[in-house]
Amino acid sequence: MPAWELAPLGWEALATFTTGGLAVCAAYKVGRRQVKISKKQTEIADEMRRLQAVRDEEDSEFKTHQTAILGKQADIEAQKIKIELFTRRLAVYHVIRDWFVEYFKADARPSEETHRCFVAARSEAKFLFGDEVAVLMELVQHRAEIIEQYLSGNPPTDDVDPEARIAEFRKFVCDAAMKLPTLVEKQLNLSNLG
Repeated sequence: MPAWELAPLGWEALATFTTGGLAVCAAYKVGRRQVKISKKQTEIADEMRRLQAVRDEEDSEFKTHQTAILGKQADIEAQKIKIELFTRRLAVYHVIRDWFVEYFKADARPSEETHRCFVAARSEAKFLFGDEVAVLMELVQHRAEIIEQYLSGNPPTDDVDPEARIAEFRKFVCDAAMKLPTLVEKQLNLSNLG
């Protein structure tokens, strides 16, 4: 059939052929667009993975820095606690020392205030310096109270030689005063703060 005879096929055939061709062109364009979208999605996913890796690395660095900072803060807090403990120990030591100084200056009669501070410091001394210092302070206080009884004219009734007893107790208090710095030396050593 010659080409001029195709005309009798009609308008419907031409419309179908044209519609089919346009559908193929449209499908081709949609396919190319979908390929571009797919490539773009792959690029975006790759970029998201890269950004996540950068973020993870930054988080890791941040956590490392944060851990270092927290470690430093813990060290600072530990130092503060050591300093506070040292300060409390020093204050208690000064109370004890002041009691001994007044004891020897005032002929075995420290002031009421100094004695009251000494008694209060005794309970703290056990916690701050240990049992040995607390026991020593208790013995010193007991002997000092007995000496005060002798000096005020009310000696214990069972004592046969008051002068010897007073001398013995005074020697004990003197020995305790000499022993105290050795007992507290370790806790009051500034090199132990570091």
